[in-house]
Amino acid sequence: MSSTICKSDFLQQFDKIAALKIKSEQELRGEFKKIKEILANAGEDWKKRIEVLKRVQGFVKGSEDFGARRSVFLNALSQLNYTLPAAVRDLRSQIVKEAAITTSLILQKFGAEMQTLAEDVLMAAMSQVPVTTKIMSTSAMILSEFVVENCQTRQIFNILATFSSSKDKVQRRQLAYLLGVILRTWANSKPVPRRQLCDLVRLAICDADPETRQNGRKCFALLGETPEADEIFRDVDRSHQKLLRPDEVVMSRSVSVTSVKSETSKPRKKSTDRMSVSSTTLRSMTPVLHASTTSIVNQKPIQISKRRTSSVEAPKTLQDILKLCQNSSGKDRGIELLDQYLVSHELSRIEINSIGSVLNRLLDSIQNPTLFDIFTYFIIKYHQVLPADWLKLILGNIFMRKIGADSRILRNLNSSIEVIIETFDGDFQLGIVCEMIYEPFRPMIGKVKIVLLCYFNDLVTSRGDSLNLQAPQVFRAIQKLSEWMKSSPELEKHVRRIFVILEEEPQEAIENPIDILVSQNSLESLATLLDLISIGNFEPGEKTYAKLLLNIFKTIENSGAAEEERLLALRVLTKLCTLQASKLFYSSEIVVCKVLDFAADSSKERNQDTIDECLKVLATHLPRQKILNITKIFLKNRANVDRVNAVIRMISKMVEDVRIDEISQIMDEIMGSVVRAYGSKSSLIRRNVIFCIVTMVNRTGEDVMKEYLEKLPKSMQTLIQIYVNRTISASLGNCGPPPKK
Repeated sequence: MSSTICKSDFLQQFDKIAALKIKSEQELRGEFKKIKEILANAGEDWKKRIEVLKRVQGFVKGSEDFGARRSVFLNALSQLNYTLPAAVRDLRSQIVKEAAITTSLILQKFGAEMQTLAEDVLMAAMSQVPVTTKIMSTSAMILSEFVVENCQTRQIFNILATFSSSKDKVQRRQLAYLLGVILRTWANSKPVPRRQLCDLVRLAICDADPETRQNGRKCFALLGETPEADEIFRDVDRSHQKLLRPDEVVMSRSVSVTSVKSETSKPRKKSTDRMSVSSTTLRSMTPVLHASTTSIVNQKPIQISKRRTSSVEAPKTLQDILKLCQNSSGKDRGIELLDQYLVSHELSRIEINSIGSVLNRLLDSIQNPTLFDIFTYFIIKYHQVLPADWLKLILGNIFMRKIGADSRILRNLNSSIEVIIETFDGDFQLGIVCEMIYEPFRPMIGKVKIVLLCYFNDLVTSRGDSLNLQAPQVFRAIQKLSEWMKSSPELEKHVRRIFVILEEEPQEAIENPIDILVSQNSLESLATLLDLISIGNFEPGEKTYAKLLLNIFKTIENSGAAEEERLLALRVLTKLCTLQASKLFYSSEIVVCKVLDFAADSSKERNQDTIDECLKVLATHLPRQKILNITKIFLKNRANVDRVNAVIRMISKMVEDVRIDEISQIMDEIMGSVVRAYGSKSSLIRRNVIFCIVTMVNRTGEDVMKEYLEKLPKSMQTLIQIYVNRTISASLGNCGPPPKK
């Protein structure tokens, strides 16, 4: 067997896997519980662990048998979210290989539905990439590729971005390769932050490792002729530009040679140091800075004026200075020149963004006193125009930098945090720190969490009077902090200190609206739940979500419950489908049938708007084919007039919202069912059928509908034409009174 493995080996292995069948849900849970126990036991025989990994592959291959109960299988599979990453980190190469194949198959099958597993296993795979054993390293590389291809989320991208500063060249090389995978497979995907992606590509192009640079150039080629590619091209050295766009470099060089020849005949002027600044100007600036930061940096004025008078000759442009700052051999000189440039120039927004990005990368040199002065000066002067994400990134880097820092660096970092707290808007900082708690953009170890909580503590202590501590993001942060308390005694101590400042109790003592709903189904709990969903503070687990749906169904179908309570439950269901429709995909038929039953049971016209709104959301957010299958069944059996009317109104609402090209694709199925319903004895059904067909004509045009209308009885054609003409007249503002019945 070859010592290296490629992606085709994984795909061939997928084809060879025999599907295993499971008869019941109880048997499924029992199987995965045994598998979890065996994989979690590091002392278990390695052959037995490989055997259970192969069984997992067989269960995944045979998961089609579950169909609508797919969520049951995913819940059972999620038991392995922590044991599979541990298997990927194993010291035995065969276990690493089999765990990589198993996880790759799971992600290929279920994608982002196994996001938690994908995030944990990506960290494990990247840690195995530098291993010298080829089977282990290549298996980890292929696994990381499967993760990136099949789980396209912002969290996955953020985890990858952390490896851009890795000291291991193999990890940086794999990162550059995965950036190419992102550019190929994440086309127009919302989770991709283009600016950060381009920064990573630029770092790969300038990397010290030749293979990483080669992968970076491939990524650049995938960017094509875009503004991002042009910016990367301008930022890199000429030696890299030659390899990126050789034709453009040759052309620019020929132009520069011509200009030099034309200048040689002109007399040269005496050069002057444009970067020098008068001592009077600098002395006038120092008190201003001193007044702004006296309370911050131990009552000592920042010695900017002392260093602004350096006589070092500056490069011509800011880009040259920033490149010098990032050059290991010329970093100190670049920092001095940047110090002078900040005082002698008024910066544009683009220059501010460029300097902010470089300062973020220079935090490892924060022991340089000049850099600390630049950092403080830059924040005080330009904090109001910095990008919104800049503070989040800089805080994340500062928190990481504080771990293991010596006393001098720690003192500068603490002073930088004080400057940030005093300078930036308090509520803006509060929102960022809360977001870093409940939705971190990179994985955080326990020590980083403690540093984050110390910053939270300092922020609330120093600026608590001006902060909105009742904001929704604070509530979400409190929920997450209650989970952190269980991690370690040290973390629990810091969390409790935050709760004391916020005058809060740990979350276990706070009433959970979902628990209230499950136990009481009260009107108040439904209203609270609707508010939580509306503001985005509702992220339940799978089990809690299932319980919630069951209770909503019970409330909707309970004819003895108050009408207001049933309508409120219907609005909660509408909001859930609007914001989290994917969780309802596998129970679409049940959800629609429950709402239609409520429509048939509710005789009050004032409830019709709420019912129609819910049906409209279901029809436009749930799988289209499932909706069409349901409508066919109910329109064929027209025993209940109210239910049939609700189905026809749902079709009308769906036609109003979907794109015209989508209507054309489903026209045959819609028209056949709707026209048959016109044979009903109920005049109300016949009227709604006419209105539904009129809606289709108005949306698609008479030319598209002509072949369908010609097959209808003359009486129907006449009615449809009357209402179509009336709609056209109304749109032109020329609508007369309605006809008499």
